[in-house]
Amino acid sequence: MKKLFAGYYPPSEEEFNVLWKQCTFIFDTNILLDFYQHRKETREDFFKILDNIKDRLWIPHQVALEYHNNMDKEKLQAKVKFDSAKKFLDEITENIEKKLSTDFSLQWFCHETVKEMIEDVKKVSDTLGIKLASYKEELIKGNETDEISDKIADLFNEKVGKIPSKEELEKIYSDGEKRYEICRPPGFLDIKKDKNKDESFYIHEGLVFKRMYGDLIIWKQILEEVKNKPLTHVIFITDDRKPDWWRKEHGRTIGPRPELTEEIKQAGACIFYMYTPERFLEYAGKHLELEVKKESIQEVKEISSLNTLSEPLSQDDVFTTLSNINKNTLRQIGPALAKSYNSWNNIERLLLDENSSFSNSVIELAKKLGVLEKSIFEKGVSPSLKDDEEK
Repeated sequence: MKKLFAGYYPPSEEEFNVLWKQCTFIFDTNILLDFYQHRKETREDFFKILDNIKDRLWIPHQVALEYHNNMDKEKLQAKVKFDSAKKFLDEITENIEKKLSTDFSLQWFCHETVKEMIEDVKKVSDTLGIKLASYKEELIKGNETDEISDKIADLFNEKVGKIPSKEELEKIYSDGEKRYEICRPPGFLDIKKDKNKDESFYIHEGLVFKRMYGDLIIWKQILEEVKNKPLTHVIFITDDRKPDWWRKEHGRTIGPRPELTEEIKQAGACIFYMYTPERFLEYAGKHLELEVKKESIQEVKEISSLNTLSEPLSQDDVFTTLSNINKNTLRQIGPALAKSYNSWNNIERLLLDENSSFSNSVIELAKKLGVLEKSIFEKGVSPSLKDDEEK
C-alpha cells in the first residue's frame, strides 16, 4: 500500500534519521532573502547549521538567479517592510479602540471593562511596536555591511545548478500551461504574476524567465539534479506556504504535496521531505546535535508571518474575531482572521504558539469580551444576542 501511495506517508523515524545523515539540502529563494530580515543572533544560528552541512548544500540555478535579482531590493525594503508592519499594527489598534468605544458607548455598566480592554490593546501594540523598531534598526545596520551577501556567496560557491537553455525553458513553459490547467503542483497559484505584463518576465543571459513559472523552473531543475547526480535523499526548505507546495487538511499542514513526492521518487529519489525554515531550525538542532536558540526559531516564525501580512481587518472583523475566540477553538476562527492574511497558517501558528505574547494577549482580550458579553446578557440590553448565544 505504502509503495503505491508513497506521497501520503511521511518517512518513518528511522528513515528521517537516515535522511538527515545522507541528504542533499536544497533551499528556496525566499530562505536566502529572509536572511536580510533576521536579527544577528538568528542569522548566526542559521549560518551555524549551514556551515555544519556545507558539503551537502545545493540550489537550482533559478534560486540563485531569483536571489540576485531581488537581493538589493530586499536590503532596501527592510525599512519599508517594518514601517508597513508598524502601520498595520497601529491600524488594528485604532480599529479595536473605535469599535469598542462606539458599540458600548451607551452601556454605562460596560464603561470600566471597555476602558481596561482599550488599555490592554495599547500595551500589546506598544510592546510589538518597540520590538519592530529594534528589529528594523538592527537589520538596517547589518544590511549596510553586506556581510550577509558575502556569507551566502561563500556557502553556495560552486553549489549552484547549471543555467537552462532556451529550449529547456520553452519546454517548461509548455508543460507549465498544461500543469497549471489541472492545478498540478508546484506553482499553479502563481498564475496571477502574469497579469502585469511589464513585470511578468525578466531577461538574463539573453533568456526570458517568466515569473509565473518560477516555482516550476525550480522544481524541474531539482528533478534534473536528482536524475543526473543522482540524488537519493533530498530535503527541500522553503518559506512558501501556499497549497501548491503543501498538503493541507482542515487548516493544518500535513507535509509536501503527494504529487511532488511521487514525481521526485520517479526521478530517482528514495526519500524526500520538505521543511519550513522554523521547522528546519528545530529539527536541525535535533538531528545535527547543534544548539539552536528558541528565540531564533520564534523569530523566524514571526518573520514568516510578517512577510504575509495583507490588508488590515475591518472594524467589524476585529470585533467579531475577538468575541468569537472565547466560544470556539482558535483553529475555528481561521476564516475571520484570514481576511487580513494571505495564508491562514501563519496567523494560526502565531495564535496557537504558547510562547507567543500576541496569542496570550488576544486570549486575555477575548476573556474580557466574554465577561462584557455576559454582562450585556444579564442586563437584558440585547435579547436577540442572548437568543443567538443560547443557540
